[in-house]
Amino acid sequence: MSSAVRVAVDLPPTLFESVERERQRLQESRSGFLRRAIADFLERQKGKADVGHDAAVYRQHPETEEEVAVTFAMSQEALAGDPWE
Repeated sequence: MSSAVRVAVDLPPTLFESVERERQRLQESRSGFLRRAIADFLERQKGKADVGHDAAVYRQHPETEEEVAVTFAMSQEALAGDPWE
């Protein structure tokens, strides 16, 4: 990492102990573990925001009956060759 900002964070003892156990199991430094945990959390939050945006767009511009019918027909055709029993 070319540059970093030092941050002090207060954690409840049980959370700190859980972090310590997991980072040791993964043989990761505390800083590396927390960086990865924060990055993963932020990526999941971004994904939730993206899904929310997509849902809002679909509410504003719902599929037409024709689009639904075409999708249904294509699904039936795609699944017709698969054995179901």
